[in-house]
Amino acid sequence: MSRYMEVIYLGESGDGYKIGMGAEFKTSAATTKAFESARCHDMGSSEYAEFLIDLHESNGDIVDTIAVSAKGFTEITGEPVLSESEYMAIDRKYWKVACHQTENLI
Repeated sequence: MSRYMEVIYLGESGDGYKIGMGAEFKTSAATTKAFESARCHDMGSSEYAEFLIDLHESNGDIVDTIAVSAKGFTEITGEPVLSESEYMAIDRKYWKVACHQTENLI
C-alpha cells in the first residue's frame, strides 16, 4: 500500500466528516504528485475552508493537509458539493460500518 489521500468535509461547525472520497495511485510518488497538484487551491488555513485534503502515509499517519473552498473541491474532484446533512449521513454510515468491523475483531 502506498500513500493515499482522503477528503474531509468541515461543515459549518468545523467538525470533520468523512465523505468517502479520496485517492490512491500505484506509487507513493504518484499520489504525492497528485496531492501537490491540488496545492494551488490551498487556502492556507482551515479557518475559512470547507474541505481538507489529507495526504496519509500507508500506516495512516497524516503527512500534509490542504485546506480548500467548495469551489476548489469541485475543481479538484469534478464533483458537486453536497449539503451538510448529506455529508453527515455519509459520515454516520462510515462510522457505523467501522464500529461494526471493530466489534467483529473483539
